[in-house]
Amino acid sequence: MKLFRKIFLFFLISLLLFSIFLIMKYIRWEKEFVLQNSSLICSDNINYEEIDIESKIEKFIISDSKSEFVVFTQEEVLYILKENLKTPTNVTLNNICIDPQLGIWGIYLKYSLGNLKIPWISLDLIKDQRETAEIYMKKITIGNMNIPTSLSKSTISNINRGISDAIILVNENQFLGREIRNIELLEDIVVIKGNL
Repeated sequence: MKLFRKIFLFFLISLLLFSIFLIMKYIRWEKEFVLQNSSLICSDNINYEEIDIESKIEKFIISDSKSEFVVFTQEEVLYILKENLKTPTNVTLNNICIDPQLGIWGIYLKYSLGNLKIPWISLDLIKDQRETAEIYMKKITIGNMNIPTSLSKSTISNINRGISDAIILVNENQFLGREIRNIELLEDIVVIKGNL
């Protein structure tokens, strides 16, 4: 019986020390993330009154050109995300940040559950160099710590299926009057190409 208690106590202390290590690592990352990332743009720094997504989409839809482009800035992408990310009743989306790079946009989400602040959740949105409308989520992290694949695989798969289904739905039902042929994630803008 004493051996069992010693083993249990050892695992409990190891788990506690590992948890403290992860918490300290996250706190250090969060300070650097907020203060030192110059390419980061966040939704709480944007004046949404100056953003007019509707007119851009309208021009894209009513254009007579066989091939047309619509360009969204980082601020406009943040606006679209903020307006369309739904949360359960007791969960609040406090902030969204984007760290854009060519072909990979890091999307950072900060939630709270009542008064409890949830750590930053990061999603890497990927677009390869092929001319397609395929974009996908590659990984999910909490701060800078990867979530094990065994835990995140289902969530990533569901997000990717949702993105794919949305693009297929828009194309098949011609909601925009055009077929989305290509999506590009550039360093500071998103470009969507559509054909009649």
